[in-house]
Amino acid sequence: MKGLYQNGRLWWVRLRIPKDVRHFYSTDFKKASLQTADRNVATERAFPFLHSWLNEFESIKTTPPVGKDLAEVADASEFLQDAIDERMKAEASKQAKKLAIGQGAVQLASVAHAIYEDLSVEEVLNVTEKTLALKQRALNPKFCRLSDARTLYLEVHPNGSKDTIIEASDYAIKNLVETVGDCYLVDLTRNELRRWITRACSRHKTTTVNRQLNQLKAIFRTIEAELGMDLRSLYAKLSVPNLAKDATDRYTPSMEDLKLILKTFADDPTITFIVYFGGRISELSGLMKADVHLDEPVPYITIKENAIRSLKTPSSEREFPLVGGALMAMTNLHAASLENPSQGLLPRYYKPRGGDSLSANINKKLKRFNPKLTTHCFRHGMKDLLLRVANVPEYLCNEIQGHGAATVARSYGAGAALAKKAEALERAYEVLAPV
Repeated sequence: MKGLYQNGRLWWVRLRIPKDVRHFYSTDFKKASLQTADRNVATERAFPFLHSWLNEFESIKTTPPVGKDLAEVADASEFLQDAIDERMKAEASKQAKKLAIGQGAVQLASVAHAIYEDLSVEEVLNVTEKTLALKQRALNPKFCRLSDARTLYLEVHPNGSKDTIIEASDYAIKNLVETVGDCYLVDLTRNELRRWITRACSRHKTTTVNRQLNQLKAIFRTIEAELGMDLRSLYAKLSVPNLAKDATDRYTPSMEDLKLILKTFADDPTITFIVYFGGRISELSGLMKADVHLDEPVPYITIKENAIRSLKTPSSEREFPLVGGALMAMTNLHAASLENPSQGLLPRYYKPRGGDSLSANINKKLKRFNPKLTTHCFRHGMKDLLLRVANVPEYLCNEIQGHGAATVARSYGAGAALAKKAEALERAYEVLAPV
């Protein structure tokens, strides 16, 4: 029978708690001793436990949760705790009368008290009552674990369903739990957070640890707002020591490097376009055929959020003009994409996290050319080309590459006209033209 196992002489039964109700519990399994060394007897005794647990899981799914209003939660918690206490006292008195037959009132009370101290909530509540108790526990700030905090953070975050938000919060909480365990927030200390920072810095760059720390702070601030907890003493002025001092400068290809790369990969329109584009790799992998406008007076691509990928910042949404080598490469990519029914310009990579796959594939080719090269190097290379070689104003360079506006004034209006950006790119691409 699945779920039966032996611990010493006695048989036990356990059942994995379903994922959709697991956050109401402090463990992944329900388990109970069957109080027998006989496997056949254990099998018979296991069925009532399994039936009760399955009913409990189903009841949790179907019973409306206690309201999240703090006053309502407090009232319900006090009422529920009183009801549980009375039930446990009654059960203790009942068991004591069976054990202390013929004894005096003092002896009876003593036995009842001992039984009451050892009783668990599981023994005295029915399925509905246990369901309410579990829901109440999950909503009570006192019983909010790190994993609960992450769940609540995603529930109330305006973009909590986005993969990037989910992954960032998961990663931060997971790494903290590895150090301190899935503890209750009321038990978490500032020293434990410092211990996590020290451990994390021994495994990752300080800038990576700082991103995780900022993510944890965001989660803690959400818990403060939603559950009325005061956690500022945990994270206020907490920082990563020697931040960014272990950073290494990213390789920026020279103009000669870019020319040689374009010549080496002349038959690869994807790499060619990446060199001329200077954008984020996810912006290319998430591009749709409908985003490519080749028949306009100034051909261009539209970079905007879609169902496959989001954009890093609002300023990342833009129109990128196609001129020179970029126009030729995009024309080839678009023509090849028409043979595939996918909406994506690069069908193989038009999927969530497709940018990671595209980057890994291109990086393999680039590493054989130069071990220092990655796809992101071309973003720095194009910035250098636009600013220092073609003397493009910084605000215009920011609009072309999708960086934030340099000043508040620049952030108003529709931005530079497409023709103006095309002219700037033509000046930049002249430097890359073969001699």
